[in-house]
Amino acid sequence: VTATVAPASRSIYVGDNPLTEVDKAILAGALSGGVFTKTGPGVLELPSASTLSGNNSLAAGTLLLGNKAALGTGSLLVTGGAL
Repeated sequence: VTATVAPASRSIYVGDNPLTEVDKAILAGALSGGVFTKTGPGVLELPSASTLSGNNSLAAGTLLLGNKAALGTGSLLVTGGAL
């Protein structure tokens, strides 16, 4: 699975269900194009290498990077949440 976030910045929201212990979304394929902002209290896992090249951000929740190239050549600005 490949997800394209181009051409603009996209928000990836992972919610929090009080009936479950951990709310987690896994984007197992490569992300390409554009940039993203991770929002919401849940966990977003990026286990694969991507070809992102922009300034991504973590605004809330948890971002798990399972590959040293999960953000491609892009950067990550942490304004909230946990890495």
